[in-house]
Formats: sequence, structure tokens, C-alpha cells
Amino acid sequence: MSPLAEASATETSQADPGAAATADRVVLVGGDCVLGVALLERWAEAGIAATVIGRVLDGEPTELVGHPVIDVDRHGAVAATLAGADELTILAASGVDDVDGSGIGLADEGLVAAVLLAAAVDPPAHVTVISTALAYDRRTPVVSPPVANVESDPFGLVASLKRLPEALGSRVTLEYNVAQWGDRNNVPVAALRPVLCASLYARGWYDRSGWRTRRLRPAPQPTVQYVHVRDVVAAVETVRSGRCSGPFNVAPDDVLDGPSAAELGDRRLGVGVPSGLLRVLDWVRWLVWWSPTPPSLVRLVGADLVVDSTALGLTGWSATHTSAEAFLVAHAPAWWPSLSARRRQDLVLGGAASVLLAGLGGAGWGIARRWR
Repeated sequence: MSPLAEASATETSQADPGAAATADRVVLVGGDCVLGVALLERWAEAGIAATVIGRVLDGEPTELVGHPVIDVDRHGAVAATLAGADELTILAASGVDDVDGSGIGLADEGLVAAVLLAAAVDPPAHVTVISTALAYDRRTPVVSPPVANVESDPFGLVASLKRLPEALGSRVTLEYNVAQWGDRNNVPVAALRPVLCASLYARGWYDRSGWRTRRLRPAPQPTVQYVHVRDVVAAVETVRSGRCSGPFNVAPDDVLDGPSAAELGDRRLGVGVPSGLLRVLDWVRWLVWWSPTPPSLVRLVGADLVVDSTALGLTGWSATHTSAEAFLVAHAPAWWPSLSARRRQDLVLGGAASVLLAGLGGAGWGIARRWR
């Protein structure tokens, strides 16, 4: 498991300082991603002892941002790490095949199964599992005020999981398995379901897909929400300190419609394209390694990604970043508006001069040929 060198302390959660640490030792399952690093840094600031359980390949570091990483295959060491733990936070991120840049995507189910088996001997006081709101029913149309989905079971689980992309299906299965383990062992389990997670150091497949290119946009454009990684960390701290149980959506209160997102991203000019055509475009981009968007996930970006986080708000959590603010964090502006006025003027004048010289050169070449 490799540390994310690009993740800095600036991404550490500064939200909800009142959520005082009630646990003095935390175990994180997985975590080699921006969200995992932010959690570890938040716990370090609070003076909470944290240990990571993951898969350590030969030659890889055995620590993540200063916290020890215990190889899941070291059974005795895993059991010793879990003994007496107050909190077990299960991220189990793949670190690469993520959905939105936070590591929320393909889950290492074998890693989690091994950890839960060991934890059953001496269960922790509380478990938090990071799921995803992207897998849940969003068929209710978004109106004003938004009618968004609340915390509910996804399509009826077993049969419906076949309809979900693998990255989302594995995350929902993980949430279900952890919740069942909690019921068997009388341990409260909180399942956090963030929407699209934004971070300065990670731009996920959604924002780099054909649906977010500068000149094309889906017609009609979907309404979406973005939650900042700091707010996800604050949500973890809220449910951990309150020993909360049950599923909780993690999302800000505001939503972004298509025109607003285009304006924030300096991409007001664009051509509306049918969703089917954009799916074909992203499939081609995936085949030629031009886009990180897996074809199995493309269909998700055509739907409204809006959820309701009222249940989490009742625990005392509130987002400190709006969807618009999180969107700006995760999106690099279009290159032309990001240039200074002087630089744009120089480029325009240089381009005009180049066109003029090319025209004169072509005319001269044509005249010379006629005189030969």
C-alpha cells in the first residue's frame, strides 16, 4: 500500500471541531486514497492513535502518512491490532479504480471479510463503512425544491445488484455485509453514502469524461451535487463520536444545474448532444486511453445525482462547502479564461500574425509558380 504523496494537510478536515474524539484508537481498513489520507491526518491532529490494515506488497512501505500499515495476511498482527479498538472505519478503497477520486469505488471485499472475521473475537465499539450514494435509486425527478432520494435499500439488493456497474455493486455489497456483521455482533454500524466527492488532489472519472468536455454537453444536462472531501471526513467524525447507526447520505444542501456548472467551469459555450451519442463517445475515448471513464459507469452521469442528507444533519453534521465550492475545487478552469488578459492579447496577436504570414507566404508561392 503506497502513501499518496500528493495529498497534503490542507485537505485535512477542519469542519465540525466540536465532534470531540470519544475513541482513543481507530483502525482504518484500506485508505490508500485522498479520503483515507485526509482521515488519518484528521485523527493525527486530534491525537487519536490510528492504524491501517491493508495489503502490503513486497517492497512497498509499511506506513501511510506516518501511520503503520498492517498486512492483512499477518493474521496474528491483525488480531492484535483489532483487540480493544474503539472504532473500525472501513474504506477498503482500491486506490486506483475509484469512482470519484476519493477511493469510493471497487472495494477489496476479501480484505474486509478477513478483518471482520478477526474483529468478531473482540468487536470494536463502533463501525463506520464508506458506501456510495451513486448506487441508489434516483428515479424521482428533481424539482424545485429538490425531491431527492433518502436513505433506502438499493433496488432490493440481490437482484438489483446485477444492474449496477461493478464499482458500485461491490460498494453496496460491502455496506450490506458490514451491516449484517454488525447485527450479528451487536455493534452499531453507520454507513456513509457520499455523492460525487471533490478534492483538490483528485479529479474523478466523472469530471474527466466526455460529459464534461468543453464543447459538448448532455441534453438535457443533469442536476448534480458535489461534496468536499473535508465534509466527508467531518461526517465520519460525527457518526464515530456519536456512535450512530444506520445509513446516511453525505451531500450539501444545494444542487448544481447544467448551466450553473458550465458557468462555474468557464464552459458556457457548448453544443447539446443526445445522451446516447455521448455514451458512444466515452466508449471510444475509453478504448483509446483518452478517458478514465469506464463504459460501465458512463450511464450514471446522464442521471440527476441528487440525494437528501437530512438524516445526517440531525446528528449535528452540516456541510461547510456548497456544491458550487466543491465543484470549483475539483475542476480546473478552461485554459483560455485562466490566462491573464495580457497573455490572451499576446496569443491573439501572435496567432493573427502567423495567419497573415502564412497567407502572404502562400500567395507568394502561388505567384512564383505562375511565373515559372
